[in-house]
Amino acid sequence: MHIRLEQKQTLQLTMTKDLRQAIELLQFSTVELHEFVRAQVEENPFIEWSEPPTTYRSTDVSTHDVIAATAYEEKDLYDVLVEQLAIFSLSDEERKVVEYIICSLEDDGYLRTEKKDIVSRLHISPDQFDRALHIVHQLEPIGVGATSLVDCLLIQAKHLAPKDALLHQLIEYHLVEIGYGESEQIAKQLQTSTETVERKIEWIKHHLHPKPANHLAKKETAFIEPDIIVDHDVTLGEWVVHLNDDYVSKLTFNDEAILMQTNEKEVQTYVQTYRSKFNWLMASLEKRRATLLNIMQVIIQKQQHVFHKGLTYVEPLTLRSVADKIAMHESTVSRATANKFIQTPIGTFALRDLFSTALPTVTGATLSQKHIKEKIRTWIVEEDKKQPLSDQKLTEMLQKEGVIISRRTIAKYRKQLQIASSTKRRQKE
Repeated sequence: MHIRLEQKQTLQLTMTKDLRQAIELLQFSTVELHEFVRAQVEENPFIEWSEPPTTYRSTDVSTHDVIAATAYEEKDLYDVLVEQLAIFSLSDEERKVVEYIICSLEDDGYLRTEKKDIVSRLHISPDQFDRALHIVHQLEPIGVGATSLVDCLLIQAKHLAPKDALLHQLIEYHLVEIGYGESEQIAKQLQTSTETVERKIEWIKHHLHPKPANHLAKKETAFIEPDIIVDHDVTLGEWVVHLNDDYVSKLTFNDEAILMQTNEKEVQTYVQTYRSKFNWLMASLEKRRATLLNIMQVIIQKQQHVFHKGLTYVEPLTLRSVADKIAMHESTVSRATANKFIQTPIGTFALRDLFSTALPTVTGATLSQKHIKEKIRTWIVEEDKKQPLSDQKLTEMLQKEGVIISRRTIAKYRKQLQIASSTKRRQKE
């Protein structure tokens, strides 16, 4: 056995803190970006900023009884959950992650922020996230922190009836069939009686809550702060894109006062440190701005009909195709378009609604999934309720229009549209 020392030269890309923060900026919505900029201003004594006025929302409290109303006036969902953390022995790091997850919960108690996004933002491991989420799942109201309806009901069922395996199976694997009232089919699959299945279903209806935190939430008018505004310039005859970030242009760096008072090297070094941070901030904001505008130019060229007629007319468009057009990585486009809303003459909607995969036709052309789904919805709305359209019939109708599609795909789209099967839709004479 020979042991020897070798010297190797390798090239490795290291993600610096600045690069990581620049990537995070792409993901920020307008509201998150505004908060981030405010934090940077508070940390940097030389930044001057004319911050835009705060918009206050009018709210009214939704209560189901006097006790809930009184509790709400004093505490919201965050307060109720954080108070319960006192019974857990948590390190500072663990508590930080748990509180971040609690802050990310929506008013109904669901966690709709992706796990990978929280892991990336907090620079933690997936295991750390899982442990923190497990703690949230133990807090009351039971069911908060769920990522889906099945997850929510299953958390509650395991808490209230931990040994009822049949109940857990019903929730985890047969929730859709329960919604369609298919007790007999479920009973056959689980090799039990229909009466037992129906008894379990009644228990679910009376003991589990699909939105466990609703009684702690406000009913308030929903305001969406658009990230991107698209208007049609009649004079130019073209669409104009505007980012909702005017406040960025009001950021300035003012070090004149302190430098006029002294020429000391330490002071100059101190000022230079903050100037570098300011320059990084402005460069990152401009990079974010340029990326979003480049993406929007591609979208506008592809989705002209949408801005005139509505989302029914979405053309096939994928993140990869946009990335190829602007010579960027697909993950960059994905981050930039996530959690963004676009305001247009036909309404405000999620930017991701302008993306859709393509379905081929016999002519070689393509149609978007959204377009096909809207056709299915329209046909079902207009159908004869005594002889509703089956999935097979819908498949044949689309195939006659040249769309290459299977019955299985039609069934999947129909379920995504939350439309019952033809058997359930049929009205008796």
